[in-house]
Amino acid sequence: MTEDIPRNVEARIDWLVGEVQRLHHRVMTLQAGNLARLNAWRQDMILELCSDVNLGVAFNGQVSKHECFREIFSIHPHRLAIETGTHLGHTTSFLAQHFGHVVTFEVDGSLREQAIANCAGSQNISFIHGDSKHMDEIWPDTGLPLEDVDFAYLDAHWLEHCPLRQELSFILARATNAIVFIDDFRVYDDDAYGYDRYSTLTLELQAIEDIVRPSGMALFYPSRRGILDTSTHFAHLAPRGALVIAPARIAEGLSSLSSLRRVPAEVYSIER
Repeated sequence: MTEDIPRNVEARIDWLVGEVQRLHHRVMTLQAGNLARLNAWRQDMILELCSDVNLGVAFNGQVSKHECFREIFSIHPHRLAIETGTHLGHTTSFLAQHFGHVVTFEVDGSLREQAIANCAGSQNISFIHGDSKHMDEIWPDTGLPLEDVDFAYLDAHWLEHCPLRQELSFILARATNAIVFIDDFRVYDDDAYGYDRYSTLTLELQAIEDIVRPSGMALFYPSRRGILDTSTHFAHLAPRGALVIAPARIAEGLSSLSSLRRVPAEVYSIER
């Protein structure tokens, strides 16, 4: 080894720099391999514990969301669902298997066409090519009664476009039987869950408190800890948090479900 070390000082420095870079690359490669194996092991362990849940690709394969959905709709009707952010239609197709009808909004025409192709086997979906921010203007054209909406899955969060406040204002005021499920939302007391941030809005309670509080809605987080969640995007993205919003008259039933927990009252004051 010592025979490979140059005698010239400048050459020796260059050699040392090269050795440090080589060792650093080796360490990083080992760490990446170990992390990949650890993630794969963690994923398998979680899936084994949740073997009774068919994850598929709906809800990004998150067991926390599948658990919540399964329990909620064991006690809630399945008439009409709203989805914002169709994307490729994976969750859309899942919802179509559980509801009489699904209305899904997608602002990107190319994604909408791909979703239609992916959902070709389902005839109970209305694909709306439009901005869910204008849901109040678009909805009358569907001809569907808002009182039949039992579920709203809000996932129209893309780049800097986040129409969550407009969606919530419309749904909470008009679809009064709906349980609202917001994806990519901050679970304040569980940092293992990821959430979305935009230049004008962070998906957390502070951003929607003025809409939710006057409506008297009950708020829930997933009971499952983020470290025990799983996701089809797990390798490069933390499992995403969620917020469930329910009319007060339904809250007692939801409080009995093992997959949900009430948002602690102190969280409001903490986030202010």
